[in-house]
Amino acid sequence: MKRKLIIIGIVLVLTLVVVGYFFALPYMDDTATEVNDPTIEEGTREELVVAPVPLAVTMASVFDYWVRADDSSIYYVTPGGTILQKTVGQEAEIVSTLALEGLRSVTPSNDGSLAIIEFGPDNQPQFRIFNATSRSWRSLPETVRAATWSPDATRIAYLEHDELPAGQITLYLLDIASGVSQRVSSIHLLDAELAWPTADALYISTPASGQAESYLWRYLIGDGTWQLVIGPQRSLAVNWIPDTDRVILFEPRENSVSVGFLPELVGGERFFKTLPSKCTAAENILYCAVPQDSLPVNFFDEYHMRGLYTADSLLAVDFTTEERVTLWLDDFAAPIGIDAYRLEIAGDHLYFMNRYDGRLYSLELAD
Repeated sequence: MKRKLIIIGIVLVLTLVVVGYFFALPYMDDTATEVNDPTIEEGTREELVVAPVPLAVTMASVFDYWVRADDSSIYYVTPGGTILQKTVGQEAEIVSTLALEGLRSVTPSNDGSLAIIEFGPDNQPQFRIFNATSRSWRSLPETVRAATWSPDATRIAYLEHDELPAGQITLYLLDIASGVSQRVSSIHLLDAELAWPTADALYISTPASGQAESYLWRYLIGDGTWQLVIGPQRSLAVNWIPDTDRVILFEPRENSVSVGFLPELVGGERFFKTLPSKCTAAENILYCAVPQDSLPVNFFDEYHMRGLYTADSLLAVDFTTEERVTLWLDDFAAPIGIDAYRLEIAGDHLYFMNRYDGRLYSLELAD
């Protein structure tokens, strides 16, 4: 009996298979070709392209960082002042454990072999020089209130506040090799920041604000004269591009950035609605973190006072041809957003800080 039931079951299964085949036959495409068929012409297959995504260089919080030009290694400073060196493909190495309480700024030389670290309280900041090659430190005078490197890193320009007359600051040039400082000039400013983008001229700017007017002055080293370059202007923000005569300027009426050229500093095409601090440039390419949302009228102050965070995409434009490329588009699917600033190019990577988590990220650039 069992044998008969088994035979009947097998016959029923075979019958269903045959009937199903005949019913499906009219709907089968007899022209379909196997994916691996060698008759398919080259270039007709769709390839899965995996776009690069931003990756954290370190899982720890970072105060600031810089790039060393000769080997593209990254030096980053923790909030406590520890400095680490990260080379592509290798583990990060601690190169300084000096405690620096109240970090304020990091100003590297153009080649990245040296850096000026500012720390301490507002009324009495301290400035020290870190040598990345020897991993050693030296101090600047206690009276220094702002400092920057010459383009070739052989000198430092720094400012001191004069007790009399009130509101006057004095500019000094320090020769690194000899350690000798030279007083060169004075100007009536309460507070200022320094930049030395080209060998023949220094630039001094007053603090930028959307509620107050700021100024940018140029000091010509050869003849010792001052020139007013920009101002009075609100939201006066400038990002100097190292080793070039170009500068990234902010256009406050449009909340956008443009690229200007020294010595005129006149901006051209408005490329992206973002801030100079969210951009960098290499050769003829401008790289920017561009907010995807519409920007408020008071974007400049809101952003710098951390009353506003942005969700950025990473874009690039050739500012000679105006050809634009999307490097990374935020699809809001990532576990954490990108609010990028302090962008730098090193080798085939774009580096930036992320305000959401305080980490340093890198994005591989396509060929």
